[in-house]
Amino acid sequence: MTRRQLWNTIFEVANRRYEAREARAITSLLCERLFAMRFTDVVIEPEAPCPEGRGALLERVVRELAQDRPVQYIIGYTLFADLRLVVREGVLIPRPETEELVAWMCASLPADESLRIWDLGTGSGAIALALAARLPRAEVTGMDVSAEALAIARENARLNHLKVHFVQADLLRDPLPGPLDVIVSNPPYVTRSEAAQMAENVLRYEPHRALFVENDDPLLFYRTIAERGTESLRPGGWLYVEINERFGAETLRLLAEQGYDDRELRNDMFGKPRMIRARYRGEKKVE
Repeated sequence: MTRRQLWNTIFEVANRRYEAREARAITSLLCERLFAMRFTDVVIEPEAPCPEGRGALLERVVRELAQDRPVQYIIGYTLFADLRLVVREGVLIPRPETEELVAWMCASLPADESLRIWDLGTGSGAIALALAARLPRAEVTGMDVSAEALAIARENARLNHLKVHFVQADLLRDPLPGPLDVIVSNPPYVTRSEAAQMAENVLRYEPHRALFVENDDPLLFYRTIAERGTESLRPGGWLYVEINERFGAETLRLLAEQGYDDRELRNDMFGKPRMIRARYRGEKKVE
């Protein structure tokens, strides 16, 4: 098989599932990551033969693309904040917006202090590991209810040679230790009614438990996280959360009621309000 044939085989399947520009990007990513072949290689030497023994891999890629399996799951890993993270069914695929949250934290928090940081709902460990890499003096813990997710997070810690402690616990039931300097979370925030607007590859493969919250209580996790913060954050400690863009004002108001000052809502790269930080002032919430 030639380079052109390999490229066209993958693109034809991708183009049936995605818009043409995205299909080209997906084809390029798959060819580069799994077949060590860049698009420029195809352009320069389209008739050059591909390495032998790749037929079974190509068959798998084509089959899984046709089944709407996310590209990151097909490849087996994704890049996040300069880290290579294993991802598969059982954890959410880290998004660029979450990288922005990590960058905001690292630009704001002192790198030379021994901060105690807890990442609630750690999933693949993306946030916790990125913070451990960029804040080397911090003591970082990732918490998740899913044993499957924690196994992947621990695998990612080993692969990236990073020291992060991972704990299995249920945010909605279990208290946090204290005192903590920072709590961060990208909790479930997509309401069930929004599912109809989501891509099929997300709905079919990514864990719904990590995605969705019920329509009648969209701030459930934020209310719980804020309450946990009042129990565990030291006075002056920080809370960082990724949010549903529809509920920015409501989340800010909730945090004010729970005793958080210096509240800031920040837009992501697409101009959508997607992340909040707030400082716990160390007083009881307003009743």
